[in-house]
Amino acid sequence: MPFGYCAAARAQKNEEPAMIEKRGQVPENDIHGKEELAALALLRNLQGLLAAALDSLGGQRPPTAEAHYLSWAAVSVNRAAEGYLWLRQSGRTNASKLLVRPPIEAVLNATAVQNERGFLHKLAYTEFKRELKLLGDPENRAAAEENFNQFERLILSKEPDYPLKRQTVTIKDAAKAAAMEDLYQTTYAIYCKYAHGALRAATGDLDPATDQFDTHIVAWCVLTILDQLKRHTPAVVPDLEPFHHRFPSLPNGK
Repeated sequence: MPFGYCAAARAQKNEEPAMIEKRGQVPENDIHGKEELAALALLRNLQGLLAAALDSLGGQRPPTAEAHYLSWAAVSVNRAAEGYLWLRQSGRTNASKLLVRPPIEAVLNATAVQNERGFLHKLAYTEFKRELKLLGDPENRAAAEENFNQFERLILSKEPDYPLKRQTVTIKDAAKAAAMEDLYQTTYAIYCKYAHGALRAATGDLDPATDQFDTHIVAWCVLTILDQLKRHTPAVVPDLEPFHHRFPSLPNGK
């Protein structure tokens, strides 16, 4: 199957929620210091490179199923980074935090798929089992089962020795396969609190500890997925070494 993409306010403890939201919607230069503005410029640069890399895949055939999955994971990272930039630059700091977790998760899964042969099938099986629960009608469930069986037969027709194992996996499993368990246990765990509406995240209590890292983490995700595209796909990606020296320590200590 050919590639076919076109990539393209601090809360005070006694403030009312409405005031908190206002603080998250003021102009960028009024809420970001020089370091954050520099981080946003870095992210804009990297996101532009990712969009161009995805465009360069148009009409090309992925060398492996894992490479094909990686390219779609890169599309997800690109979309999240683009949305994050729009929100952060327009002053929606609070809303932008909801877009930090998705690219981390995409990077964990994509890296796991590249590192462990067979992990892609486990991911597919996990999603299949979850979606199967939504199909109450026996006929629909039977059709879904047959579709997945066909998927497995297709894999074996191309790679007879492919390790098919009907095993469900979690994002923790992906982190282990990706050799990114520290990232999962710290950085990812922190931003899950925003995604899940945890009390400390909702009240802004976590913001002082995360604000300085938000943009760098999204930029790191973009850089990491660019590295993967360069190694595993025919995407056109420039030398990324200069970018690797522009990141501070992230919450996972790396």
